[in-house]
Amino acid sequence: VDEGIDFLSKQIEKNPKNSNAYRMRGQLLVTQKKLDEAVADLTKALEINAKDPLALMLRGEIYMDQKKLEEAR
Repeated sequence: VDEGIDFLSKQIEKNPKNSNAYRMRGQLLVTQKKLDEAVADLTKALEINAKDPLALMLRGEIYMDQKKLEEAR
């Protein structure tokens, strides 16, 4: 997982507009229970591509688990 995060971080450095890299890194961060970092990456992915349903769903699930119901909407 760490290697995947490192790889995706390098991809983001090369292309900061790569919403897929932010989303995938956010997914990996969830598996490591780094939820604040995951939310930050998923939010960035959505800033770049507001129509990314997976990023929206994953971020919503994190907010629901954290009982942040207003943010989950």
